[in-house]
Order: sequence, then structure tokens, then C-alpha cells
Amino acid sequence: MKRKLLLFVALFIATTTFANDVYKQKLDSVYFYLKTSETDSIVWNKMYYTYSSDYEKTSIVLYTYNGDNEEFELSDSSYYILNDQNLIIEGSSLYLENDSLIGDKEVNDYDSEGNIISSFFSDYKLGAFKENSRTLYTYDDNNRLLNKEESIKSGSDWLKNDDYFYNWNSTYDTLLIYNIIEDTISTVKEIYNEDSFLIYIEENSSYSKEKKIIIRDEFNNILTDSVFIYRKEIDVNTSEAYFILNSIDVEVIQYDDFNQVIETSIYSYLDSSWISDNKESYHFDYGVSTDSILMDRSEMDVKFKIQSLTYDYGIDGINDFTGVCFYSDIEDIVTNTNRVSQDSQLSIFPNPTANVIYFNKTINNGLVNVFDLDGRLVKSTNLSNQNSLNLSNLNEGIYILNLIEENKQTNFRIIKN
Repeated sequence: MKRKLLLFVALFIATTTFANDVYKQKLDSVYFYLKTSETDSIVWNKMYYTYSSDYEKTSIVLYTYNGDNEEFELSDSSYYILNDQNLIIEGSSLYLENDSLIGDKEVNDYDSEGNIISSFFSDYKLGAFKENSRTLYTYDDNNRLLNKEESIKSGSDWLKNDDYFYNWNSTYDTLLIYNIIEDTISTVKEIYNEDSFLIYIEENSSYSKEKKIIIRDEFNNILTDSVFIYRKEIDVNTSEAYFILNSIDVEVIQYDDFNQVIETSIYSYLDSSWISDNKESYHFDYGVSTDSILMDRSEMDVKFKIQSLTYDYGIDGINDFTGVCFYSDIEDIVTNTNRVSQDSQLSIFPNPTANVIYFNKTINNGLVNVFDLDGRLVKSTNLSNQNSLNLSNLNEGIYILNLIEENKQTNFRIIKN
């Protein structure tokens, strides 16, 4: 699950230039709910985001529930720093493993065109980061990659581990990549469509073989990404080597009308049968653009505010995860005026509730939206001079209540029993 959470950290992106943006909200935290039965869910992970004053550094802290002592414990702490091109120049992660603090760090350098030219990697051991490997990149005059050299550090020396050479054909729709390792050569063939998007990869070496076929729509969005893995066998009669198909992995991706990913499903073909590995779904608030939200950033193009996402790991629905995003309002960077503020004095009771919840003060003119853990809006109502909300029409379960009143926004997790 930790790997999945770290992928989620890299999910969000604001696609505008950060130095000049005016933000109204920021992503503060994501709560991950673990489904323990058909009707019950518990908070299993809490992920918190903080941002530097210049918004170039983002820090993420992850807490995981310990069922033995029924407390949340720090399990991962990471950060990354961006340059003025919104490229990551430094990032690190620290986490506990077998009661020991370990981690890794990456430092990147770029040329004036934004091409990465070097990456240095370090491991965290015995209380400090120690450099252990690097990757160097070389480009031609058209910013096409010519060479990628990967090395490991031994004392003060760098020992070449992999050396990739990139050769394009005359029409630049086919790329051959050669990797020279200890007198053996492995090759990678890549084929691109007329819009220069990757559609085929074939990797060959003396001991392995793999093919990838990518099908795209008219917008060049990936619809299916299929990976065929072959294993090496030896003919017992002739002692000759050959390859047979071992497994197939297929990723199926669905998009909304704005070309945002809303669902990805993974299917595997193994031992003559297809199985469904997992499904991820994303839920957006199409009324709020990410232009006005300060969020974690990565390679995924997100245009609207993410409310939640779900991870479906099997057919029984148990041990699935739902991540619910919580936002707060921030000062306008340009005018430095507080557009919206979180109302920390507001509270609700009773919680859990059978039908009605009460606010500790009268709501004069407020909008209430209630979401289930799949991010679906299940109730929306206006409150005028009221201090209660009737939830009798909702099924038993856990919900997120969002109240907006006089430019103040507050979120509550409520349990309906």
C-alpha cells in the first residue's frame, strides 16, 4: 500500500506557472479509508501537505494506523523542490522499516531547454544520505537523447553499470536503443505515431524478451497499454534457446470530456486465464479549476479539483481504499488579502448520529454538500438561520460534510448509524 500511496503523492498537478498564479485554495491532506467489511470503513492513512512561502518546496508527511495501540504513527516523510520551470531539482523520502529509519534522495540538473542532464541518487543510512549512483544524459542539437549512462559509486570512483545509445531512423518514427553491458548487448525498439507519441516498444536481450503495444485515441490519450512478457526456455533435444509467452498485463484507461483520467483497470493473463488485478477511479469537482488550487504536482494533467479516488483490489470489495481530499483556503498571493479562512470554532454533534446532526452555532446562510467515500455528492442543501441538518435519507456509513458560509469552508467526517 505504501507504494500506492507514494504514487498518489505524484498524482496531482497544477498546469499553470506557479510564480504568477493566484491561489484560492490549497490541498492540505488526504485521508485513506480502508474498507474492512461490506459496511465498515476505518481511517488507515493520513497524508499531510505543507508548502514553502515561495511555493517551490512541497513536503508530505504520511501517518499510518497501528491497530495494536490504536494510534497513528509517522511512517513516511518526503519533500521535493522545483525550479522556475516546475521541474524537480531535489527530492527525498524517509520512512521506517523494521524500526529503522531509511530513505533515498535524488538531485537533478537541467539544461536551458529543460532537458535533464544528470541525476544523482543517495541512500539514507546511519543518520545521513550517502551518494550511491548517478545517471548522465547527452542530447543532439534537436534535443533528442543520444546517450544515457548509469553508474554506481565505489569509494570515490564511478563504475559504469549501463550504457544506452539512442539511434533514430531518418523519419524519426523509430528509435533503436542499445545497452552495452559486460560484452553483451540488449536492444530496445520504439515506434512512434505521426504525432510523435509512443505506440510500440520491444525489448530484447540474451535472457529476456518483452513487448508493449499502446493504443491511443484521436487525442493521443492512451486507451490500452498491453505488456507481453516472454520467458526463456531451452530445448532438451537440441539445447537451443527459445522464448514462449509467459504473461500479459493490460491497462485500460477511461477519460472524461476534458481528457482527464477517471478510471484505470489492470488485467493479467497468467496460466491460461484472465484476472482483474485492481481498478483506480478518480472523482472531480468540475466547478473548481486547478488554476486556483495549490496542489502537489507530477506528470498527470489534472484540470479540475480532485475530491477523492478509490483503489479496488479485488472482487469482494474488502481491503479496498478510498482517498478523500481536504482543502483549505489561503491568502491571495497577489493582493495578500485573506479571501477565505477555515472556521476552526465550528463543531458538530452527535457524531456518530442516527438522523440529525447539530452545529454549535446558527448557520445564517450556508451551503452544505455531503459526499460519500467514493466522492459522490449524496446531499446538497442551503441552511438559513438553522443549526441542524437532517441526514435521515442517507444510508449507514461514513460521509464527508463540507460547509461553506460567508467565504469560510469547513470539512467534517461524519458517521451515520
